[in-house]
Amino acid sequence: MFDRRVTYWALYVLPLLWLGIFFVAPLVLMAAFSLRADMRGELLQSWTPTLKQYSALLAAGSYWRLLGVRP
Repeated sequence: MFDRRVTYWALYVLPLLWLGIFFVAPLVLMAAFSLRADMRGELLQSWTPTLKQYSALLAAGSYWRLLGVRP
């Protein structure tokens, strides 16, 4: 018969692989692309992460109005 460890890993690896490809990888890519300084240009160019977009978003008054919060 099969060893229990082999059966365990056979049933364990496929869902982890599925989760990694279709859930974790897109989240990591979205986070990485949201930290780009220049959204114009080539997709795979070298870049340094920055929080410039997030600070501009939080500083804009229209975003807070959409949420119903008065800054």
